[in-house]
Amino acid sequence: MAWEDEIEWPSMEEFEKGQKAFSLSHAEPMDVPFWEFMVRHRMSSWTAMEHYKPEALFKESTWSFARLGCTVNVVRQVTGDRLVWIGGVEEDNRTVFNDVVVEELYGKITIYGYRHDVLPPLVGHTATASLSWPDWIVIIGRRGQLGEREYWRTPVYRLSLADFTISEPDCKGDEPAWIAGHSAMLLDESTIRIAGGEVLTPEGEFVPNEDEFDLSLGTWEWTRRKG
Repeated sequence: MAWEDEIEWPSMEEFEKGQKAFSLSHAEPMDVPFWEFMVRHRMSSWTAMEHYKPEALFKESTWSFARLGCTVNVVRQVTGDRLVWIGGVEEDNRTVFNDVVVEELYGKITIYGYRHDVLPPLVGHTATASLSWPDWIVIIGRRGQLGEREYWRTPVYRLSLADFTISEPDCKGDEPAWIAGHSAMLLDESTIRIAGGEVLTPEGEFVPNEDEFDLSLGTWEWTRRKG
């Protein structure tokens, strides 16, 4: 017997609700039992569709938590540690997500949904938390879709750990341009350094990023360091 035959699946009604659910709000806790089930079991779209609608397996897909490029931070707070997962791309159907999944260590799961103009689908991004800035996770870069990429700017978002709202800081300085697939590290709890990955050219092509860039969390100013 396969492991998926031994678990208690949500009902078909809950599955269909999960198929139709989306957010028209900003940091909306999504009450979708099927999604929570998918998080708990790290379930792929393929496995779920095989269970619920095997006849549509190659035609349809569903919400999934079996993702590539999903960032995760361990957030230590007085109320307990939490895992904060952001975005990612589904490994079967290549759907890119723009949600935030919060797992508390005693088992509670909260999934926050966003309008795409508040938080776009994210893959190729980094997400960095700092002990000096305990209320925020800073999200930098993303792959984006053809037609929405703006080569002259770097996507930067702040995720509030108080209410999980999103804001965009007014960054300045010598920024990397549109970047994806890079790495990020904290230098001194108030500076994030990014390196590697690819940057977008004015011609709309991604080329290797050869420089390092420091972002000050105090001033939101970028500084380029030649590679």
